[in-house]
Amino acid sequence: MVSDPVIVVTAAAVCAAAVAAAATRLVIPALQARRATTPPALPGPDVITALHADGQVDALDYAICPDQGRRTPHAVRADESRRCWVCGCETPGATR
Repeated sequence: MVSDPVIVVTAAAVCAAAVAAAATRLVIPALQARRATTPPALPGPDVITALHADGQVDALDYAICPDQGRRTPHAVRADESRRCWVCGCETPGATR
């Protein structure tokens, strides 16, 4: 068993440096890339007005799409059900 304090402290410093290097090379760029992506834009006012007049949309919002696993624009209905503008995924609303 290693009990020399100099060896223990040196080993701990080397491990900490290795973890910091891995975070710098792997984790931080991945987080920056994810943060840099912007969600798709909502449809134009004419499309929204037409869908609202047809009763298909009551509100618009950004939400996490269960199929894509990211934040996308959604059409929200009065029963709180949602439809993703990007992939068309339907998310059920509140059951009463």
